[in-house]
Amino acid sequence: MRQIRLASRYATALFELTGEQQVREEVFSDMQTLVRVCLSNKDFRLMLQSPVIRPDKKNKVFRALFEGRFHNLTLQYVNIIMRKRREMILDEIALQYVELYREWKGIKVARIETPVAIDENQKNAFISLLKKQFNAEIELETVVKPSLIGGFLLSVDGKKYDATLLYKIKKLTKEFQVNIYKKKL
Repeated sequence: MRQIRLASRYATALFELTGEQQVREEVFSDMQTLVRVCLSNKDFRLMLQSPVIRPDKKNKVFRALFEGRFHNLTLQYVNIIMRKRREMILDEIALQYVELYREWKGIKVARIETPVAIDENQKNAFISLLKKQFNAEIELETVVKPSLIGGFLLSVDGKKYDATLLYKIKKLTKEFQVNIYKKKL
């Protein structure tokens, strides 16, 4: 809990700084990349969290990986984070920044789970429907989950809409368990 609060403060400071320098979009792109790298590369995440590796070594590795790809402000900010020995929460800072940016832009993230991959037409249909429903820009994450058998599971803003075949079968099973013809006393 404490680290999320701390990461949120660092992300808020960066967000305000990028607003002053009018580079929010560039840094947003950098932070999205950083989140993806931290999620997909366990060695990179462990390197950041290691108390044995000195911050200057971590900074050299970071610069070797991202210099020329990231905006200069992002590189300077990460350098400060590492000097302050807060690199172990860098992934959380990046995640908090992405959330702040999405909130600022009015972007909602929707996640759809389906048993098979959906094509671009279906994806665009979901996006347009959700845009009308939530009156906001939508980023749609698609996940293939074969265990769903049929239908889809949609999540937006902590709300879920379950249109899976398994859910419908369970619902029917509950309805059939109620005997409407049994005489009540």
